[in-house]
Amino acid sequence: MSAVDLDGWLADPRGGPYWAALQDGRLVTPRCRSCGHRTSYLRWVCPACGARGEADWAETSGVGRVHSVTTQHRAPAGFDLEPPYQVALVELDDGPLVLAPVPPGAVVAIGDTVRVTTRDVPGLGRLISVGPRS
Repeated sequence: MSAVDLDGWLADPRGGPYWAALQDGRLVTPRCRSCGHRTSYLRWVCPACGARGEADWAETSGVGRVHSVTTQHRAPAGFDLEPPYQVALVELDDGPLVLAPVPPGAVVAIGDTVRVTTRDVPGLGRLISVGPRS
């Protein structure tokens, strides 16, 4: 990921609440107003009930279990983590799946209970990260 890629995402007004919450150190995900189903990203149609355009942004606890994990041996240009580092797919207790890097010094395995938090990334701002549950 580069600052240019991130600029495009930040420019999309539909994702504004996500990025604003992230800068405050909070993680929010879309939640259907009709049925309460939560998704990882904003969708036009709820995959659970079919409601159209009826999602609100709701804060998540960030606590979940590692669903999958991989080791990255190459880092995108401008990224602050030196390879090798882990990236974990976390199934949040609140429902959605979230993909995030694991910071240096931490190691996670499938089934571990973790917390998805935020961290400052030089040149990119505040992004999500996976760490041990505290």
